[in-house]
Amino acid sequence: FGPAPQRIALRDPRAPSQLSQVIELYDQALATTAPYYASGVSARSLIDPHRGEPYAGADSISVVAPSCRTADALTKIALFAPRAIVERLLEQHEAQLLIQSPDAGT
Repeated sequence: FGPAPQRIALRDPRAPSQLSQVIELYDQALATTAPYYASGVSARSLIDPHRGEPYAGADSISVVAPSCRTADALTKIALFAPRAIVERLLEQHEAQLLIQSPDAGT
């Protein structure tokens, strides 16, 4: 978003038409992967690589990174990869992970 601060609102995974939190970005990018982003119906384009079937979860995964390309790629990795791999890649790419779970509230 550039050097000027930008306020970004994240959708609530329990009620996608509502907002759950607002974050501020400074010269960073944000990407989100969530099943509610497919025209109001469950996203069937997210394929679980371990099962070869559509993602059955409801978590909303957002990543803040230096570039949008990196943030977007890391959302898919964070959704499906083992935690140790995710943590290593987040550190390597100077990225932050935001997980919103309908079960946990955020």
